[in-house]
Amino acid sequence: MRTFNQGVEKYNKLRFFLANLYLYGCYSRDDFAKLGVSLRFYDEELRRVKNLKEFTQFLEEERINLKKVVKLKYDYYETAENYLINSYLNSNIRERDLLLFLSIIKVLSDEDELTVEEVIEKTEENFQKVEEKLGYLDRDIDYFFDKMTYYRKLEYLLNLGILEYSYQGNKKLYKLQKNFFEGFTNNELKEIYYLTTFFSHIEKPSVPGSYLKENIKRYLCLKKVNFKYLEPFLYRFLQFHQVLDEELVWSLLEAINESKKVKIYYHTQKGCVKEFKNLPVKIILDVKFGRWYLIASNLKGDCFYTYPLQRIKEIKVMGESIKLNKGDLNERYEKYFANCWLVGGNKSTFKEVRIKFTLDDDITENFLLEMVKRDIVNPQIELINEKEFILTVYLSDVKEIKPWIKGFSYRCEVLPSTEHSLREELQRDWEEVLSLYESL
Repeated sequence: MRTFNQGVEKYNKLRFFLANLYLYGCYSRDDFAKLGVSLRFYDEELRRVKNLKEFTQFLEEERINLKKVVKLKYDYYETAENYLINSYLNSNIRERDLLLFLSIIKVLSDEDELTVEEVIEKTEENFQKVEEKLGYLDRDIDYFFDKMTYYRKLEYLLNLGILEYSYQGNKKLYKLQKNFFEGFTNNELKEIYYLTTFFSHIEKPSVPGSYLKENIKRYLCLKKVNFKYLEPFLYRFLQFHQVLDEELVWSLLEAINESKKVKIYYHTQKGCVKEFKNLPVKIILDVKFGRWYLIASNLKGDCFYTYPLQRIKEIKVMGESIKLNKGDLNERYEKYFANCWLVGGNKSTFKEVRIKFTLDDDITENFLLEMVKRDIVNPQIELINEKEFILTVYLSDVKEIKPWIKGFSYRCEVLPSTEHSLREELQRDWEEVLSLYESL
């Protein structure tokens, strides 16, 4: 019988599932099947999410048109803590590997510095002491590891920054890194905690900052410092779901810094996964809507390609670095995207979009006009009266402005045009939303 594994070998499956629960929250088990998701996948991922204690208070089930719908809720004023970050802690690790990692750290915490051979000797001594004390060890686990396994684990911990090394002759010695927090007073650590809390929300990627904040909290608790851990800030554009794509962001940042191509496994609009090999150039975050985009080049011309990260299944960084003139590449990038709304590159022609804004009857101050002036540099505005005006923009890709328009709800209207079908597309989008939520 197939057993359930709580751990996650590949995060992309859990990322897809959580994004749908959090962003939409209107899909039933049958609706997921229509998206090409197997029922077993749905059941296992839902079980995995329910088993995460950090998600329990945010998981909500209800019935819509006799269908059970599961969603992840969020109250902006209740907390700014991003519980989706905890999904990264659900990684899959074998019990045998976990035991060895913890044993190595325990041995090095008791000693100043050790060679690989000494780590092996001390670790096996500890295993023997445990067996003598308890009278047994779990027979399902092999407690004996070869030297190469120890070496790989030590080097892995070294790369993570948990260990440091030195040489004594031709022998490599490993030891635990010095406790970083010991150099700070308790009051300084409290200040760093709040500083990290703030910047972990406004600096992206944000996952490392959140983990640092939690480590400071644990350290202060370990020292039994009297400290109330409050969330004193509210944020304007706080989009939890953007952290789900940060696993991809880190791989792409590595490739950009080292000038390496990547393999991109991309979900096309036809529902299939297609592979692309390109050089990542820029990563763009739409802060307002929490969407990441990759700008990439195939180095064969002046053309650039845009990939929304939410449609990327997996990223693999390829081999050696590419020799290229980064100044020339950046110059071509700036020229290509000079007149785009967000990430839609330069096309041969621009399309005119005219949007009419109407203020509510009971509102006297025209906040809509101020919002438009704030969001758009040198906007082309035609004032009709005190409560109405028309904005005209010229775009290479009119679809990019759709989320911005939707943010104004009923207060704006795209005027008919022969150049594009944006008005009709928005109408269909609103009708689809109505069909999904009309019973609420």
